Amino acid sequence: MKTIKAEITHAGPRAVAVPIVGGSLTVWPQDKLTGVDILPVSKEREELYKSNGVTFVFGRAPSTRKAGGTSQPVNIAALEKALADAKAAYELAHQAASMDEATDADHQALQQAIDAVEDAEENLEQAKK
Repeated sequence: MKTIKAEITHAGPRAVAVPIVGGSLTVWPQDKLTGVDILPVSKEREELYKSNGVTFVFGRAPSTRKAGGTSQPVNIAALEKALADAKAAYELAHQAASMDEATDADHQALQQAIDAVEDAEENLEQAKK
């Protein structure tokens, strides 16, 4: 059976059933589901759902990648700023961990800051290749 990918948002007061292959999907109030494969619904049926607080957005893929495998441009300036921010956070964490009253949390924060700097450096290197 043919299905379509949809984003479903439910703002109504009561749960509704949306047809899927092999049965139905219960959409509860305040749910926001993305990338759901549902059976096609008619315009009339869509209006009925809308009157119950359910809206559909069709054709959105759950992935942010563009079709055809083209990659999005890399923002080198943003990666450089992320590295500078990580280094600044490292300096603060190093100062806190170097104090006589340093706690285990201070040492954990220092390790996380070191990891963040290493990740930011790696991301920037990869982007420049």
